[in-house]
Amino acid sequence: MAFNNPFLMHHAVFLNTDAAKPNNKEHDNFIDDFFTAMRTYRMEFDAENVLANLPSLFTQEFGSQMHKYNILVNHYGNRFEVVLEKHNGVLCFTHGWSQISNCYVDNHGKGGWVSLTYIRPRLFVFILKDRCYENLIGRHIHNPAYFNLARELFGPDKYLEKVTRIALPYCHDESNFAHIFIVTLTPSDVASGFLLRFS
Repeated sequence: MAFNNPFLMHHAVFLNTDAAKPNNKEHDNFIDDFFTAMRTYRMEFDAENVLANLPSLFTQEFGSQMHKYNILVNHYGNRFEVVLEKHNGVLCFTHGWSQISNCYVDNHGKGGWVSLTYIRPRLFVFILKDRCYENLIGRHIHNPAYFNLARELFGPDKYLEKVTRIALPYCHDESNFAHIFIVTLTPSDVASGFLLRFS
């Protein structure tokens, strides 16, 4: 997990030190909640608007890691591919965003609020609420919907800003992962049945 904020970097080191201690479920839940809270943003959901402006705090923290194509997933398993573009200096979801309102608009068509959690590059989890902060029920809850965009129409995937990439700790996208590790066994490895790795 990469942090741009020195305060968070300091606390990440502290939390990693504590993580080396014996497992404590309450402590683990605190760490999970802490990192989730630091990556969750709320924004207005206007059912009539085809653009969704991301909060400026999100742009400052994670803007350099953003790709053009992103997946938004909800707890029903619906997946929406959206294009992220810069308009007047503001990051916003454009193409694909209107599909969400087709599945979640409340009876009055007034929209509400989106709780958006950044999981990793190209992946967000979202929860839609109406104006009274009640969950909006999706129309595709039994058979998850998959909305993908045609690359021929919107161009190749790329970083939105030409900046130095922030080094991420070891992580991968489950849909695109390959890892090869070759070890030459010694006679003692074979005889003992144990493989010793020296860095």
